[in-house]
Amino acid sequence: MGFALGGSNPSLDAYFKRKRNFGLEKSVCRRCGYRGRGVINQYNLHYCKRCFREIAEIIGFKKYS
Repeated sequence: MGFALGGSNPSLDAYFKRKRNFGLEKSVCRRCGYRGRGVINQYNLHYCKRCFREIAEIIGFKKYS
């Protein structure tokens, strides 16, 4: 059972919208807004794995076999 913003429970909406100071929820992908595991923060990239794979060559990374 998942919760979505804009649901019928205002206290849950406030919980999911609050500012995070630590933990997985603090890391946010700057391209798609994904929060959680798989966000690459190293070197101040702040992209999730999916977005990083899509734009890696554009931002200068090279793929070696």
